[in-house]
Amino acid sequence: MRSGALRHRVTFKRATDTDDALGAPIPSLADLATVWANVKPLAGIERYSAMQTQAGVDHMIECRYVSDISDLAPDDVATWGSITFDIKSVINVRGRNSQLQVFVKQHI
Repeated sequence: MRSGALRHRVTFKRATDTDDALGAPIPSLADLATVWANVKPLAGIERYSAMQTQAGVDHMIECRYVSDISDLAPDDVATWGSITFDIKSVINVRGRNSQLQVFVKQHI
């Protein structure tokens, strides 16, 4: 993966519970990692291919493999600027721990 293509700053987050002053749980998002990535909207045949395995996918985030985000799950989210994405699936490209493709749907 060429570093010039990684021009977007993306933060991956996981849902957690924190306690308020009275000890009641409050749902929140904790940062897992902030990475340089390529966020690209899927169109045409790319979108059709992605939707064969996961319905409702409209973007793909490509980034270098980072162990902090190797276990991303559909409950996790990604943020890019003010845009939030729901994670649908993650592919470790060729199983080589060098590149991740994260298929997401923009949260509205």
